[in-house]
Amino acid sequence: MKKLVFVVGFISGAIVVHKWRTVAKHSIKGGILAARKLKEISEQVKEDLEDVTAEATDEILKENEEHARR
Repeated sequence: MKKLVFVVGFISGAIVVHKWRTVAKHSIKGGILAARKLKEISEQVKEDLEDVTAEATDEILKENEEHARR
């Protein structure tokens, strides 16, 4: 009886370890994919902010030129 309990426990443990590894691997893959997407989004936001900053700077320069002409 003790052998049977040991064998069942051992097999159960092996299954749990296998399932744990699978869950852990999928979680890690999800994290990597999320990080890649976040990097892509942040690069786009940075580019947009640079464009808006350049536009604002140009507007300020034009306004200063118009003010200087008066």
